[in-house]
Formats: sequence, C-alpha cells, structure tokens
Amino acid sequence: MIKKSFKKLICLLTLVALITANFAEVSLLEPEPPPPPPLNGLRNPYVISPYVDIDWETVGRYKAGIHNHSNLSDGLNTIEEMLEEAKKRNFDIFSFNNHDILFSAKDIAALSETYGMLLLPDTNEHTKQIPRDHINSYWSNYVCTRAAGTTDVEKMRHILSVVQRRGGISIINHPSRAIIMNEFMDVEKYVELYRDFNSLIGMEIVNRVDIDGEINREVWDSVLALTMPDRPVWGFSNDDAHHIDHLAHSYNVMLINEADELTEDAVRESMENGTFIPYSRFEFGGAPLPEIVSITSCSSKISLKATGYSQINWIVNGEVVSHGSVFNLGVRYNKDKPFNYVRAEIINNSGVVYTQPFGIGLCCIIEEGSDNTDCEVCGVCDCPEPEPVTTVTVTSTEPIETDTSHETTEQTQAKSPPAGSPNVSRTYVFIVIALSIAAIVVVVLTADRIIKVAKSMREEEEEETTD
Repeated sequence: MIKKSFKKLICLLTLVALITANFAEVSLLEPEPPPPPPLNGLRNPYVISPYVDIDWETVGRYKAGIHNHSNLSDGLNTIEEMLEEAKKRNFDIFSFNNHDILFSAKDIAALSETYGMLLLPDTNEHTKQIPRDHINSYWSNYVCTRAAGTTDVEKMRHILSVVQRRGGISIINHPSRAIIMNEFMDVEKYVELYRDFNSLIGMEIVNRVDIDGEINREVWDSVLALTMPDRPVWGFSNDDAHHIDHLAHSYNVMLINEADELTEDAVRESMENGTFIPYSRFEFGGAPLPEIVSITSCSSKISLKATGYSQINWIVNGEVVSHGSVFNLGVRYNKDKPFNYVRAEIINNSGVVYTQPFGIGLCCIIEEGSDNTDCEVCGVCDCPEPEPVTTVTVTSTEPIETDTSHETTEQTQAKSPPAGSPNVSRTYVFIVIALSIAAIVVVVLTADRIIKVAKSMREEEEEETTD
C-alpha cells in the first residue's frame, strides 16, 4: 500500500515539475545580431525625419483644433460658444470649417483678440459637390458652388486646383466614409491627387473619437506605401466638432521653434512640413494621453523619448514590426523586402499619440575617387543613445521582438514584464526545472528511507508475533 502511494506521489511531483517548466518556457532564440556595417558602394537605408530641425529643448507646443463646425452649418452651438469652450480646453489654434461657408479673414480679428486664440483664416469644408470625399481648405478665399466634371474624382480635382491657384492648402477628411459608401478602397485615386497637388498636404487619420476605427489609418498606410519618401502625406487628428462636448478629444500639437512667435505663417509652415503631433482619445474624458518629449534620428536609427505610455509600436505598411523606444533601421530593413516609411504609435489606456511618417531613403558609401552619379552619398553623424524614460507596465502586447540592444539598464528594467509573466529569461527556466528535479530527488530519497524503516518495523513485529 505504501509503495503504491509512493508511486502516485512521485508521478504527481513529476507532473508538477513539467507544468512549472512549461509555464516558464520562453523562446530560446538568440538575441538580434547588431546591424551590419554599411557596405561601400552599395545602397544603404537611412531615415528622413520631418522633425529633424526641431529644437526639443525650447520648442513651443500649441494645441490646434483645425476641423470644427458651428450652427452656421450643421453644428449645434454658436461660434462664440464653441470658442469659449475651446478656450477652457486650452486650445491655442482654432478653425471653423462649416460646410460650404467661408470663415474669412475679416471675421476672425476681433474673435482672436477676445478669446486669446489664433483663428485660421479663409477656411471651409467642401461637401456639396463631393458628398463622399470632403475637403478642408485653409488660407483660400473659395467656396465651390459648381465643380467641373461628372465623377467625384473630377470634382475633387477641380476644387483642389482652385484652392492651389488661390494660394491655399487642403486636407482630405475622413476617407473612411468614402470607402464605406463605395464599399471598396480606391487608393490609387488618393495617390494621384497627392502627386498632382502639392497644396494637398495630408488626410484625417482620426475623426472625432476615432468613429471609423482603423479604416482611416489603413488608407493612410496604403497611400504612404506608394508615395513615400518623395511625397509625404501628413496625418491629422481632428475633432470634427459639431457640439462643445466634442472638443479636445482628437487634436494636433503644432511644434514651432520660435516659442514666443505663434503666427499664421508659423502654423501653416508646421502643417505643410509635418512638424506636429496628432493626439487621439479612445473615449470622451479619461486620464492624460502620453507625451512625446523628443524624437531624434540619425543615419539608420530613430530614438523616441516619451512619458506616460504603456507601449510604443512601429508600423510599416500597416503592420506592427517592432516595439520599443528605438527603431533600428539597420536591423529591421530587408533589402529583399524594402519599405519606404515607418511611423510610431505611442499608446496608453486613454488613447494614442501618433508620429508623422519617417521616410526611408537609400544612400551609398563611396570610396574616394569613385565615379558615382546615381546614388546619394551617405552622410555621417553621431546618434545619441536615448535617455531613460518614464513608462507604465505593458498589460498586453503582440508577439513581436523588441530591439533592445541600444537600451540602458534603467530602460530595460522599466520595460521588464510584471511578476507572473511568461516572458522570463532562459536562466530562470533552467533554475525552475533544476529546483523541481532536486525537489523530486529529495522526496524520492526521503520516501525510500521511510519505506525501509517501515519494512524493518514490520519484520520486527512479525518476529515478535512468531515468538
């Protein structure tokens, strides 16, 4: 009876050890090798950043709401009520884009002074002639009453051409709605428009509280894959507010180096050059969104310093390819499957902060005296290591490798998984297995000794009974 119980105990302990080892199991892949050195005479990828000229120590950050409506079109509040609420929510820059109604320069002077905000002039949302694809225009004294052409694309081209001739800039609003109405994604349509009109600077990647989900970003990524790096398309996050309660959920922060000089020209330059950061909330209200402290890039590396985030995703062609505060192009770039842009999403439980796309160019290391006419010569610069950042524990993540070869000890510790996470080291696996086996051996030896003592006692009892 004792032997049977002992066998059951041994089986049970063995099973426990196997289960423990299984939970502790992790991938035994070797860490990522360092990026290969640039090859002389061959094309090497390098980063083209819209933020390269930003002085992150002194830059001015201005909260901008550039797509809003009043009761002059289909909004529920007056212009004054919208501006009063915008002031309470700390907007520095504001724009009214009522449907086919011009908010002209002469309308804004007194309002700007009263509410202490920079109001963008000559703004409008073109909708009547193009009910599927709406277009916001800025700095263009133009309302389209009749667009030439019969198709939506022809009418869009007409509107964009007039805006451009009049010195304005424009943005395509919520492309998701056109896709939902047409039931297919016509990416080539957008690509041709962006290539043909320099004044068409970007598209909405978030509208309101991201009501159409990922569709707007899917369009953006599809367009970027075909236009970058030569023709960037900047992403805008807009409230599209029709009521005061809609404000300050999706907005942009303009980065203007001259911190004390908030002017129309500076805002326009920021919009045209992509030197701004889109912010988006998952829902109304909530805790603060992450904040980008700095973005630096050099050669084949992008370093992003942020606070209040739980995860940073790096996206190529609509797919998450890496996590972490640094994107190392030398490691990630595959010459057999090249890509021409990468962008980042900085996430916490309240929402997402987006970067603009970084272009991926190709350059060559050229030997002295070599003839080279068809490849840009690679520049040389120092890439500083990122400073430690404030992070929040990641509660969930995709099974994608994180490039951590660049990180400091503090950063690695900050990103370590919580207790009980299966993402543990190989050393820990071996320790757990070894301890489990040692425990089994101790139990086996102890049990064997107990059995021998019990057997000896039984034999003595039998002898006494016999006597």
